[in-house]
Amino acid sequence: MIKKIGAIAIVGCVALCVLAIAVPVYAQIMTGGPSSEQTTFPNPFGNDNEATKSIYGFVFFALSNIVMPIGSVIVVFFLIYSGYLFATAQGSDKKIEHAKETFFAVVIGALILLGSWTIAAAIRGTLCQIADGNIPDLCDGALDRPEFDE
Repeated sequence: MIKKIGAIAIVGCVALCVLAIAVPVYAQIMTGGPSSEQTTFPNPFGNDNEATKSIYGFVFFALSNIVMPIGSVIVVFFLIYSGYLFATAQGSDKKIEHAKETFFAVVIGALILLGSWTIAAAIRGTLCQIADGNIPDLCDGALDRPEFDE
């Protein structure tokens, strides 16, 4: 348990360090930085992509096209790994217990991944119903079209 807390603390510290570097750099880019000329930060998803021009579209786009595919591959890999742990346990109670913990952790991770996408889809649907479809980059089906891969 202490090892898990230590690992979470390390990941949190790394994330904090990345943000501590990224925020001032982003602020310098947006304000022109130390030089007198304005610097622009290009949209990594493309300027023609209507879905990434609002925060709603960006979150749903990122979940659907980035997080879900990568997370699905990771879940499948760890399911195979937990099966390997079960197969190599050879009746050892300690190894079987470790394999069970790994399997349940993978299932919980998969449920969190699926739940995040479901919540984002529910929020999208609710926003579109409340606004009567008046959020063009979210409600016109732009996020469902495959043109984002271009």
